[in-house]
Amino acid sequence: MKPLPISVIVPLQRTDLYNAAVHPAIQKNNPTQIINITGPGNANQKRNEGASKATETYLFFCDDDTILLPYCLSTLYRTMQATQSTGRPAAVAYCNFAVINHPNMRNDFCEPPDWDPEQLRKANYISMMSLIRADAFHKAGGLDETIDRYQDWDLWLTMAEMGMRGVKATTKRNEALFAALYVDKGITSSNWQEIKAARQRIRTKHRLPAIQ
Repeated sequence: MKPLPISVIVPLQRTDLYNAAVHPAIQKNNPTQIINITGPGNANQKRNEGASKATETYLFFCDDDTILLPYCLSTLYRTMQATQSTGRPAAVAYCNFAVINHPNMRNDFCEPPDWDPEQLRKANYISMMSLIRADAFHKAGGLDETIDRYQDWDLWLTMAEMGMRGVKATTKRNEALFAALYVDKGITSSNWQEIKAARQRIRTKHRLPAIQ
């Protein structure tokens, strides 16, 4: 089978889990390129570094505690390709996903709605683990390296403000195409005041209306 024109970029910290489960799952998805970024820097710096080294048409940022189904990338890719002849090709393809062991959420099946800029202005509902056209990512300026939380929301808002759009990929069984395991607390476990401040930072940057 011909490899998919996708560069998978992993900001790598947890090598044991990555080597045992995450990397084999990525390989089964048959991307052309897998780029592991280690060393200093926050996750966004590592993602941007990986994007600068990517050679393929599409980017997929995969966390090192995320397990993909074997057909995750092919489903996202087909969905993206289906928009190419519409006159307004999508910049992002996203999907349902599972949340496991999140410190601030119950284990859950996340089923995001269709792309809607107005809905995005109210809250983020699209995971960073989405397929992104490389040219659109670079046109949007990449990821803001000064943001360490809700960086995906920031990127989607930037793209929407530039007139780009996303498309949701689904399967016949409407299943989650990947599982985010959250094997350690990390930044996600910060207290509510820190979460509120991070959300407000995004709202201020994008001039979003105050939460009622």
